[in-house]
Amino acid sequence: MSADVPTVVLPGPAMVPLVRAAAALEAEDIPPFAVIGGVAVTVRLGRAVRATADLDAVTDQRYTPTALEVLRARGDATYDAADPHTITIAGAEVQFQDVEPVDDADVAHLDDKDLLYVAGHAHALAAATRMRLLATDAQVEATVPVATTGALLATKLHAYLDRRRGAGPDKRPGDLWDIYNLLLHLGGDAAADLAGANPSLARVVATIIRDHLVVGAARARSVLILSNDERYQAITAEEISYNAAAFLDALGGR
Repeated sequence: MSADVPTVVLPGPAMVPLVRAAAALEAEDIPPFAVIGGVAVTVRLGRAVRATADLDAVTDQRYTPTALEVLRARGDATYDAADPHTITIAGAEVQFQDVEPVDDADVAHLDDKDLLYVAGHAHALAAATRMRLLATDAQVEATVPVATTGALLATKLHAYLDRRRGAGPDKRPGDLWDIYNLLLHLGGDAAADLAGANPSLARVVATIIRDHLVVGAARARSVLILSNDERYQAITAEEISYNAAAFLDALGGR
């Protein structure tokens, strides 16, 4: 194993199938991909801040066969042919988002939420760096591309804005909890990452952070307290606003 690939230790039985699924992605000849979502947040933070039950990935849609088509040939794969984005492999559900590279002109005309999705996922794919994931409960490992902190912040903001009521009581609070922890622990890193990304993406992330977490800090707290998790409920509007404002300062007040 190359010494320049960082290792993140992921204890607990829940991480074993997720790392096994990541290893399956690594083993198959699939199009370029990057791990995003809750697993990627855990990896970047170096610890799990909440439970996650599936593995999310973004892949390049310009390739054929697609990642899903390749993985469906595995002996351990189960899937619903009517669902074009989800497959269960190695004991874990994997959900794919498909994108392709974009430049500023490609996304500048989009509204903020659509721009977050397109440019955020494109940046997640393009800027991902390889990380070694080690599930210590079974000594299972995988070395896979993982989205950077700025890309995770953008994609999590999109999930937070787009989350539907039927998704479950903890889904939207969970998205916001991930965002809060990224800002609290890795806000400077996320700002540096986004400063080198698509300019429209950096602008939209800054606008949404300002509107929803600085000006709208009280409403954001009201979302967190929808969860039964006492850690979520303990966060104050002032803490939300402070960390969001610090991120904006690091981003240069965009």
